[in-house]
Amino acid sequence: MTRFGDLFTTDLGVQVRYGLLRCVITSALVLFFVDMYQLAAIYQWHLREVYWDAAESIGPFVAHHLVAPVALIHQLANGIGLNFAFPGVIFLDYLLLLGELGILGDRLRYDQAWVYMEWPQPLNSTVVIVLSEWICGLSLLVIIFIRTTDFWRLGKDSFRQNKRLDFTLRHSESQSFTQILSSLSGRSLWVLHFSGETHWIIYIRAVISILTLTGIVGYAIWNIALEPIQEMWLTPTGVLWSSTIPKNAISSEEPGWNIVLTNILLRSSSFDNTSSTSQRFEEAISVKALWPMSDVAEPCNVQTTEDTSVVTNNFTGMASVDRHPIAGMTTVAFNCTSTTRNSNLFDTKTWGSYQAYIHPDFLVAVNFSQLSIPLELGETGPENFVHVRLGMTDDTGLILQNSPPTTMIPGVNLVGMADIVVRQQLGSNLGSLFMDTLKTFLLADIIHVWADPRPVSSSLMVTGADVATIRVRAQASTSQWKVLQDSRDKTVLKGFSDVGGLWTALGGIFAFLFGSSLMKVILGSKPLSFFGMAHSLQRTQLRNDYLKSYPNIENELKTPEERRGLLNMICDELLDIDFLTNKEHSQTWVLVGEEDARRARAPNSDDMEKGSVNLDRD
Repeated sequence: MTRFGDLFTTDLGVQVRYGLLRCVITSALVLFFVDMYQLAAIYQWHLREVYWDAAESIGPFVAHHLVAPVALIHQLANGIGLNFAFPGVIFLDYLLLLGELGILGDRLRYDQAWVYMEWPQPLNSTVVIVLSEWICGLSLLVIIFIRTTDFWRLGKDSFRQNKRLDFTLRHSESQSFTQILSSLSGRSLWVLHFSGETHWIIYIRAVISILTLTGIVGYAIWNIALEPIQEMWLTPTGVLWSSTIPKNAISSEEPGWNIVLTNILLRSSSFDNTSSTSQRFEEAISVKALWPMSDVAEPCNVQTTEDTSVVTNNFTGMASVDRHPIAGMTTVAFNCTSTTRNSNLFDTKTWGSYQAYIHPDFLVAVNFSQLSIPLELGETGPENFVHVRLGMTDDTGLILQNSPPTTMIPGVNLVGMADIVVRQQLGSNLGSLFMDTLKTFLLADIIHVWADPRPVSSSLMVTGADVATIRVRAQASTSQWKVLQDSRDKTVLKGFSDVGGLWTALGGIFAFLFGSSLMKVILGSKPLSFFGMAHSLQRTQLRNDYLKSYPNIENELKTPEERRGLLNMICDELLDIDFLTNKEHSQTWVLVGEEDARRARAPNSDDMEKGSVNLDRD
């Protein structure tokens, strides 16, 4: 039974070590180039003074920008197997790993704060930096864990005697540049795949494989991560048309309209932000339902009153947030209930009743004298107006986010015609990265506004320099319902689909040019295999069972050289039978300094004949 610490010394464990090194090297290289680009932009735009003033100290700035090149050089030395003149270099390696992980974690905390500040449209460079830091940090964490298992497995004496950075478990003999390059980029890239191949085919195929894989990985990061993240807060909305209302558009048995009125509070405003602000705002507003056939005594009642004292930078029309900072927003919501039932909404025979009962017909009046708002028309700040929004939902937040406001100005009497719209909004930004979940509700978009034509003597006409009114009615339209539906153009699943299509296309071109699949060149795997990665730890048991069921297999595979034929060629080129010969996966890699140190991977006769090539020969 293999011990847990020995799992990382098997052939699969060595491949994991190489994969971790490649992740750290690639992510550190990306961080280095993005840092250089940002530093060049800082100097080009003459933002040095601003940047230094914003930085807490020079120490963290230097450490954050040096961790990428240090990690890059460190892991390159680990991959190359660099020799040192003093023993105990593994302890230095361990300290460097801990330091790199700590500084990278502090930098990640700082950079993630920038991502949150840049929502809803973060810079691509910031997102790339954060993703690279996550990949590099997690890889370093796993490397530290493997180093700890190595230390526990061999003991400190073996590490004290070691003079070589050898995370990949190679032996200490000298290696050529080609061998080092093949180890870091992938050993199967630089070997013969067909008998008689020339060197230039091997080199060209390896370079094209690296470029193709790099392009696919970059395309995958862009389509699976970056684009869905950018679309989380920049949601595409399409216009659809429907002959009926969706069944889930109205959840209440007694549907009614919510009239939401808001007033912006500025720190420089005379509208003080005290505990009595909400109460005064509620007392200054009246809403009266005017629809016919209503037998409800008081159909319109105050539902909620809120005083939100949260600073926001997303207020449209503000010239400068620093110059006119928003202190908050006072909100009052009135609920006007109809006498109809939910089932009547979907009965085509009651269309006339539906128009009378459900379509909004309200009179909203605001007394600005109770709000301490200046009555001069020259005062055009946002704190001097009241905004009206309508929606058939109990969620005031949905109405504030989706319904466009209509502004009420002191001394003005208006009539507004509303267009009822079915709104379908994505339920969750994170959940919609994989599948769309929609919540449906009704809104009233006031699309036309005129001066109220009623005479002053009308009982519904309230006039005065300190009073503003607006009567909201819905036009009796027989056209189809307008549906505004959110959608996702860039999702994680769609990203996987796009990457799969690109992989298939490039893989087909690659196979057409070189006669082998991209997976075979990159991973060294044959096109046909009996088992997958899940069976890698059971190869000995599988081999014994198959040899017991098919005892003549070994004799067939031991065909003399002069009698090798089609079956042998199929096994060499197409069919993976390494688990039967017990050549590939039974090898154990050992650490330098171990008492029974032997060759890390003993070459067999088949490897010497076609599994490797001396690229330095003439």
